[in-house]
Amino acid sequence: MSMQIGTDRFLAQIEVNHGPQALLARYFLAAVQRVADKGISIRFSSCDELLDINQRNLDHWFPLTTSFHPQYGNLNDSNCAVIIGENASGDVVATQAVKLIDWTVTNFKAEAESLRFFYTNPEQQKAPGERCFVTALGADKLSGLLGQTGAAWLRPDYRRSGASEIINNTVRAFAYTR
Repeated sequence: MSMQIGTDRFLAQIEVNHGPQALLARYFLAAVQRVADKGISIRFSSCDELLDINQRNLDHWFPLTTSFHPQYGNLNDSNCAVIIGENASGDVVATQAVKLIDWTVTNFKAEAESLRFFYTNPEQQKAPGERCFVTALGADKLSGLLGQTGAAWLRPDYRRSGASEIINNTVRAFAYTR
């Protein structure tokens, strides 16, 4: 019963602002069912809850990168979505996030080298001497409205279940709706 309630709440929070509505609606329904078949109910969460979950699970998860850390990443409800997966007992067993980025007047090379890709205020937040050099061809052409996914974690006993692929694709589809 609790999985159905969580599922309904998750689906009710999705608003398709971009893309084929009928196709995306079918995708989200199928994804919720596929992840439920793995014993997981998904819901949206906050970046603060994501940080709390991360800090409680550092024995088998690296600390969040600055891009997905609420203290550094300039995250809010309009530019970041976090999906949390819970088992039937209500234990968090999965996470995935997407940060929506508007680089219509800039690009990856400029943002990474300035460290704005990593920090809201690089001069105050970066480590002493921290720098970034981007040498990839075409990095200055990566621009527009983008979605950066990250903060992916699956509790060890749920790994190899296929749930991470479903949740990853779901967060990417959600980003596409924006």
